[in-house]
Amino acid sequence: MILDTMVHFADLLLWLFGPVDYVHADGGAYVLQGAKDCGSADNAMVTVKHTSGVISHQYVTWTAGHGNFTFEIYGTKGEVAVDLVRSQASAAFVKPQAGGLGTWEYPDLVWRYGYGGEQQHFVDRILGFPVEPEAAADVFAGRNALELVLAAQSALERGEIVRC
Repeated sequence: MILDTMVHFADLLLWLFGPVDYVHADGGAYVLQGAKDCGSADNAMVTVKHTSGVISHQYVTWTAGHGNFTFEIYGTKGEVAVDLVRSQASAAFVKPQAGGLGTWEYPDLVWRYGYGGEQQHFVDRILGFPVEPEAAADVFAGRNALELVLAAQSALERGEIVRC
């Protein structure tokens, strides 16, 4: 389940927060009989400690039914929440001492992402439009994302922290 679901966010985590120091995961087969029969988790929490000092947590699931595509970041100056599937609308709270209003604000679009953006990117490549350098991923980004989810899967199976 971790390999199936977390891989969709692993590259985003690495892009935003940088390389990983260690990973820990805990979960189990709580709902799906097939997961129970095969000894596979159907829900898990994955904690990633980045070398930048950021700690990220991912809830990965086969059973939520609604998808789990919200992204929240909490920092010293405030917080931001982004819905990565529906409208990509965000909510941001910037503390007054950090130059904000001290209230929730709702900027429209944070970035072109999601299914519509992916489809447009595909069509643009077919039509020969150039790729924006900051939007281009390479084989190394894919390898690093896979390395992260394999470490998370190993942490879940072994029940211990896995250093990356």
